[in-house]
Amino acid sequence: MPPRTRNTPLRFALCLALVVATLALHRFQVADHDIVGPITTSGERDEEVATDDFTVEVTDVRLADTVVDTARLDPEPVEANGVWVVVEARVTATHSPINATRVALETADGTTYSASTWFQSSLNGSTRFSTAMTTQGVFVFEAPEDRLDSPALVLTNTNRSGSRLAAQASVDLGVDADDLKGERGEVELTEPETRTGESSDAPA
Repeated sequence: MPPRTRNTPLRFALCLALVVATLALHRFQVADHDIVGPITTSGERDEEVATDDFTVEVTDVRLADTVVDTARLDPEPVEANGVWVVVEARVTATHSPINATRVALETADGTTYSASTWFQSSLNGSTRFSTAMTTQGVFVFEAPEDRLDSPALVLTNTNRSGSRLAAQASVDLGVDADDLKGERGEVELTEPETRTGESSDAPA
């Protein structure tokens, strides 16, 4: 019986082509998070950031060692295990009421800190925002001082389907290392205020 012809170059070429095709396919695949994750609108402090579902404007940012909630019967200073980041903001639901949000402070390295729920006077993920009514109040976060690098307020509407294709705003708070130097003192929290906004295209 004659010996079989070995076609090694052809086999090598086919294997190489298969590897190249696999790498090309992987390159053009879109991560699941990019397909179904939140739709983010970015902006900066002191400007209105408009998403499909709401607008948010950060009007002030204060760093504090202690926070006092004036809504409590016996207000007492609460000391931070790190630093309190008190974010004053205006939020308006533009088309329909927003009953649930995910609120986070996100730093440059992607670390997130949830809004504190310890204070009666602060806004948090269970705060309801009525249509065309602007709510002005504060979000309060507690974060390690050495991790507070270029923080942003990230607000996501989780009304219907969690974060899947949800409207999300990311607002750069404009905080840098110089803001962390020296005494930071105390911040008194007052209850949120709600007023009629400019949008009125849907009932509250």
